[in-house]
Amino acid sequence: MSVRNLLIGCGSVGKKHLSKLIELGQKIWVVDPNEDARQFALSRSDLISGVFPSIESFLKAEGAPFINLAVIANWGPDHFYAFEKIKDLSPHTIILEKPVTSKLSDLYLMKTHLEKSKASIFVNFHLRFDSGFKQLSELCDSSKYGTPALISIVAGAKCISTNGIHWIDFSNQLIGSEWDKINSSMSSQLINPRSKDLNFYEGFTNITYKNKSSTNVSFTNNSFMDMQITIVWKNAKGVIANGFLTVYEAESEIPHDQPVTRSALFAKKVFETPFSVDGFNNLYAQIDDKKGFVMENALEANELLILSLIASKTSSQLSYGESIQEDLINFDWKIS
Repeated sequence: MSVRNLLIGCGSVGKKHLSKLIELGQKIWVVDPNEDARQFALSRSDLISGVFPSIESFLKAEGAPFINLAVIANWGPDHFYAFEKIKDLSPHTIILEKPVTSKLSDLYLMKTHLEKSKASIFVNFHLRFDSGFKQLSELCDSSKYGTPALISIVAGAKCISTNGIHWIDFSNQLIGSEWDKINSSMSSQLINPRSKDLNFYEGFTNITYKNKSSTNVSFTNNSFMDMQITIVWKNAKGVIANGFLTVYEAESEIPHDQPVTRSALFAKKVFETPFSVDGFNNLYAQIDDKKGFVMENALEANELLILSLIASKTSSQLSYGESIQEDLINFDWKIS
């Protein structure tokens, strides 16, 4: 029996996954409701062993096939539905696009599924797998730098859900603490290039953690500006922009007794490396090495994103452990 992989969704992100699946040299089934997307897949490689307009039509045609790797890359609100449909086929590995769910209720169910899953589960938070992130994590683990006090993520029309969620996950990994409070003010415009039915959020969210660190996310739909991320340590700062991470230290040594209210000039560049260039490839390089692996804190950024939307909708500060109204738990935010 030949090894076969399954791709659900062959849109803009799905096409990137399709290229990686073709590189694996194994047969591929593709599911996408769009005829053009299905024809695109067929034109790419002789490895495409079947295309289907729906998961139901795939299951009807193929029964309960063995799947080596399943990639779920359809629209954000449909990710959880697709996972529910294919999890009982027991694929060896599942890669989920973010956001994994569009509802908090589905997220809670997903947590239960991950606890019971025998498959290896990855969420495509590609920044975690980037070579530059590894170097940055080493700085944060060192006694010289330590845990960031603040991470700021600023951008134009990049959507706090579509792109911001990657950087919320990025912050969670570096800060390494449970969240404590969330303040948020966000709004959506119907400009999502994937579909006018999907939200495209601008505004801000502030997440404070129990270790007193914080993450600030601020996007505006009135700008073409690309991402700029600033990591603030007590005695240094890092800036991620234009594909590079650059770390600066104080121009001269800061006296131990100098109060933090007396700012220093962080002008001495001490470190620079490419950033956000190879995480996607590195993710695929790991999948064969992990058996029964569930990515640590795979759903945390998704949960913080939805909780930020809830804080914004209710115009209130959310605290860790606070109960959420049932209608908000079941609300579909239509995020991608």
